[in-house]
Amino acid sequence: MDGISVRLREERESLGLSQTAFGALGSASKPSQVRYERGDRNPDATYLAAISEAGVDVLYVLTGRREPAHYQQDQSLVSSGSLERAITSVEQGLKENNRELPPEKYAKLIMAVVDFLADDVDDAVADRIGNIIKLAV
Repeated sequence: MDGISVRLREERESLGLSQTAFGALGSASKPSQVRYERGDRNPDATYLAAISEAGVDVLYVLTGRREPAHYQQDQSLVSSGSLERAITSVEQGLKENNRELPPEKYAKLIMAVVDFLADDVDDAVADRIGNIIKLAV
């Protein structure tokens, strides 16, 4: 079982939700939630963005680090859509190249893109991130 699966289960249990209820937050079926928590599959960007909106610390799920205090105090990261845009950009770049990254590298890449997008850049810049990822992987 990898770290993401363990931390995802921890977050679910901290909210006191069943696998069915927690999966529903991310539009995932119970069997999908079970696979995420067993480490058989990693959740996709849509799922992560949805559970983030429900209050799950996605940075912790991906990296094992809790959100820095300035992100916890200023939820503009989530409300501005930076996290969702970052995940979507990275996922698009990886899918277009038929590539996957180990969870640790994936998490670091997501956070680098979040930091970049937090500066209120426009959607065209977010699209270019996908192109940069294509070149990098």
